[in-house]
Order: sequence, then C-alpha cells, then structure tokens
Amino acid sequence: MNGQLVTITVNGQEVEAETGTGLLDVLRGLDLDIPTLCHDDRLTPFGGCRLCVVERKDGRGGLIPACSTPVQRGMAIETETDEVIESRRRNLQLLVLNHRMECPVCERSGDCRFQELIYLYGVPEEQLLFERVRHPRDEDSPVIVRDPEKCILCGKCVRLCDEVQGVAEIGLVSRGLEAVVTTMLDRPLDCEFCGQCVNACPVGALIAKPYINEIPAWLREHRTTVCSCCSCGCELDAELYEGRIIRVTSSPGGGANDGTLCAKGWLGWDILSNPERLTRPLVRKDGGLEEASWAEALAVVADAASKARGEGRRIAAVATPRLTNED
Repeated sequence: MNGQLVTITVNGQEVEAETGTGLLDVLRGLDLDIPTLCHDDRLTPFGGCRLCVVERKDGRGGLIPACSTPVQRGMAIETETDEVIESRRRNLQLLVLNHRMECPVCERSGDCRFQELIYLYGVPEEQLLFERVRHPRDEDSPVIVRDPEKCILCGKCVRLCDEVQGVAEIGLVSRGLEAVVTTMLDRPLDCEFCGQCVNACPVGALIAKPYINEIPAWLREHRTTVCSCCSCGCELDAELYEGRIIRVTSSPGGGANDGTLCAKGWLGWDILSNPERLTRPLVRKDGGLEEASWAEALAVVADAASKARGEGRRIAAVATPRLTNED
C-alpha cells in the first residue's frame, strides 16, 4: 500500500497506519485476536460471517466489519466492548441455526475453527423459531465429500475456486436458509481436485476421502516441510500419527506457493506406504538389480567413477535440495 500515514486509536492507544489498509490487518498487526470465518488474505474481503465486527467510537459510531473496512484518519476503534461480544455471539447463533452439530463424531472435531469460536464466545440460550434445512450428503465425487448441512456459507471455497484457481467449479445458490454451496445443476464435483476448497473450509462441510480417519486432531503431530514431488519447492503442512501421514495441507503466506498445492502435492503421499517403493539401494549384478547396503552401493559408484576417469571420460554431477529422485 502507498497510502497516507494517519493516526487512529485502537482500544485507547494511538496507532499509525496507511489509509486504505484493511482494518483487520492493522488490528492483527497489533496482536489482537479478531475472529473470522470467511476471511482469507488471498481473497477479496467478503464480510460474510460478521464475526470480525469492532465498534467505532468516533463520529461514525456503530459496529463495522474489520475485514472489509479500510483505515481512515481519526478512527477510534474498540475491539472487545459488550456490544462487540454480544454481536459475535448472536452471529454464531445464526450460523449454528442451520449447521448440523455433531462435534464428537465429526471428521474435523478438534480442528474446527467454528467449534473453537463457539467454545470461546458461547451462543445465546434462547431458541430461534427455525428448523434446519435438510440437504443430502454428496459422496459421489471420487475425492471430496460434500456435506451441505455442516456448511456455514463462509464462501471461502467458492471464492478460492474462482479467484485463485480460476475454475469456478462451485457457487452459492438460493438465498436465506435455502442457500447452499453446490455445483452446476447440482452434479457431483468433477474438477482437478487441487484441494483448495477442502483445506480452506473452517468446518467439516468438505472432506477429502483419502484423509478420512479416526485419529483425533489432538493426537496428531504437525510438521512443516517442502513438497518433493517436483522442483517447485512448495511448502506444505503434514499431520502425522505414529510416523504415518494423516493429512496434508498448506498455509497461506507460507512458501512460494502461498497455500496452494497441486493434486499430487495434496493427495500423492500414499506413495510413502506403497509396497513397491524403494527403501534400500539397488546395484546391478549379473544383469539384474539386487538390494545392497549403502556402503556397498556407494562403493559401486566410486568404482565406476574411478574407472570412467581412468578411461578419460568426463563425469558430471548435479546436486540441489529441490531435485527429486525422478529428476
């Protein structure tokens, strides 16, 4: 941003920020925990979940969504007033209204942002006079399970598929309680299965079939590493249990890929447990390949290199941490 530097007040403290900068970015830059369900730094601000509301105390008073409000000179912002907290609780209540609550058996239990916020803020006890709209669970796709009754209509999957991937395989249809994320003519998902929609979903409305398991989130080990499927060097987040990969995602803002993965980088890790995977060196003997120790394999390479040098042949080697075995 190249806006003008202005002064605003946040929770009684004066802060300098550039005009035009998103208010949410400024608040999070101050280490303030502003909850969101629909926001993604890679996407155009949506303002759909309304959980990021803060209160203006200057001349234009009232609650405003921080994600879609730009910084303006003289702003006075409060982030934790009674009105703000109650508004977040009410908005969570509206989202719960059409969300099938089965947290103990949900695939995302313990790894669900919606669940975390409900535990943090709670919801009003009074019941609203609406019944949940029923939608069938779609398991016809070869890779992704869609469960519309768990969808909170944050729109992240739709916008990522359109704005980042340029595919627009899914969209929001209808209005009010009848609104649903679906495909053209409600057919099964049939795309490149990059996984952007699944990894961005804050609830269990989109689940990858290969990663459905019974290992709870709190027992998984998390490691950030670099994908070795090609030389692009994409950063990925691996969830492991007893040395076995349970799920692979990628976080926005990390690495050159900025949270995006191809289908191979997202789902191709079954190769690690493939019985045909090579786990020991092979050396050629009597016209065939036989397993050998690393010491024996390196000795064979050294002997071949010494022989080639003695015959006056040139030897070339390529080494880089981004070079795959296939390359």
